[in-house]
Amino acid sequence: MAKIFPKKIPLDIVDIPERKGEKILFGLFKELLPKDVNVYYSKTWRDIRVEKFNNETIYKNGECDFVIVWPEYGVLVIECKGGGVSLKDGEFTSINRYGQIKKIRNPYKQINDSRYSIINHLDRKNLLDRSYFELTQTIIDGVIFPQSRRENWIQIGIDKNYQITGFENNLENISDWIKGIFKQTLSERGFRPLSQRECNTLHKVFEPEGISEFAFNTELIGPENFFARGIIPSFVQSYIISQLIHTPRNLIYGPAGTGKTLIGIDALYRFNDPQKESIYVCNSSILAENLRKKNINCPKNINFYSYFEFLKKLVSILRFYEINLEDDFDANKIIDLIIKKTTFKCKTLIIDEMQDLDENVIPALARLTVKNGKFIGLFDPEQNIVNESFSPDDLRDIYDFGNFYVLEDNVRNTPQIISFYQELCPTIRTVNSISPSGPENEIITLEKIDIKKLENCLNKIIKKYSLKSSEIIIIVKDQEEFSKLKLNASKTGNLSSKISFDFSKFNKIRVLFIEAAKGLESKAVLIWSDYKEFTETEKYIGIFMFDFSGKNLPNSIELERLYL
Repeated sequence: MAKIFPKKIPLDIVDIPERKGEKILFGLFKELLPKDVNVYYSKTWRDIRVEKFNNETIYKNGECDFVIVWPEYGVLVIECKGGGVSLKDGEFTSINRYGQIKKIRNPYKQINDSRYSIINHLDRKNLLDRSYFELTQTIIDGVIFPQSRRENWIQIGIDKNYQITGFENNLENISDWIKGIFKQTLSERGFRPLSQRECNTLHKVFEPEGISEFAFNTELIGPENFFARGIIPSFVQSYIISQLIHTPRNLIYGPAGTGKTLIGIDALYRFNDPQKESIYVCNSSILAENLRKKNINCPKNINFYSYFEFLKKLVSILRFYEINLEDDFDANKIIDLIIKKTTFKCKTLIIDEMQDLDENVIPALARLTVKNGKFIGLFDPEQNIVNESFSPDDLRDIYDFGNFYVLEDNVRNTPQIISFYQELCPTIRTVNSISPSGPENEIITLEKIDIKKLENCLNKIIKKYSLKSSEIIIIVKDQEEFSKLKLNASKTGNLSSKISFDFSKFNKIRVLFIEAAKGLESKAVLIWSDYKEFTETEKYIGIFMFDFSGKNLPNSIELERLYL
């Protein structure tokens, strides 16, 4: 059994019919190739070329489906095309199970580009201590059509590419097919096997520090700290992260659960400079504390603040410089003084929940980064409680963001939760779940305040899903309801020992009112209020707090709706 990276196929690919061919090969390579073989799946890349005549730097992006490192032979880079693939008049097409035909890119050109990008990367850094020519003898390419029969191609022909092409016929003996490509191709060129040191080096290229990496890239900065936690990004998330390096100002738009925070945190680590502070700002002090706890081992120069905490920090800097603000706490004025009167600058500044800010302060915030720094805004208008008319177009008009990215696929919640949300919030934009399916949501209705039933419900959830108290949050509509529940809970000894009305108590079940809960995630969310009084935006925030991690849990956690 070969070692394959990542160990499991990413969630956003599992249910896509067009990627079935990749799923087939993923399983076959893992099960049928020898144990000393490493297989790397879905490697995106960025190659740099400098034109000799005008010194123009050209960037080229691509993706190779599989990279196989076989010590005995060398490296095989594979492009996979699923469906019934045909070639006619120089154009490739694929037909799906519904009989739909679509044009596809030339797989031989794609894999040739990937092959030479790997060769260029290794040669540029002299990673294998082999000449450029030797690398071309070590690294070869192949194409496989796992859902197309070989006999259908006999009359068409693929000239010299035919010898590096695999079909459905080759799947049963996939190991022999791969060895055949190596032997046939390399026998013409001559080759020497890969040493253990070279295999280790290649592993570091494709999987830096053993972390499930989304790309090899000559310009990647730093280790993939966030993804070290076992999170596999979607292709869209990976692409956005790979592009952030090219522009200093970026705006990322997406509904709850689409991975905005994941991208923001990764960028915080990726573009970090030990000599300058990197800062993540969100609107909620509760979320800021939550992020600090999750990133407790991050470098000392990376910090997380609520918006108010961040302004207090800037004020303290001004006071250090003996600058008196008097009673004026205007954000624009504070930032302007910081820029004019102090040396403070961030290397990276991430602004989460940007829709909650005064739009006039955003250009000022962007000025707080160093010349080669990064300013990244994360925006979800569907969670805009404070300024409902504020839109992404407004942001682009206010400030010239270099890139504007849109996330549309929900990677946090199951299809069942998405469906439930769409029933309750019909006017809010529909999102698509690419998480695995889960059970239907359970609805519990309480006709009156019953603390004992609440306690029983909590015990049931903890036992059924083996949850910790820290993985459960109770939501109330506002501060008034918060106080009512606190008062009633204090009258019962058992319940009061299990729940906390202090958001910093992470070892207990926490009670929060809806606005304070924005941006948080939890395994189980209980709504303790008359749900009919919630606005659609508030329902949206509550429902999308569900965190699908797949770790020691079923595909989903049930939704408990508690009415008074």
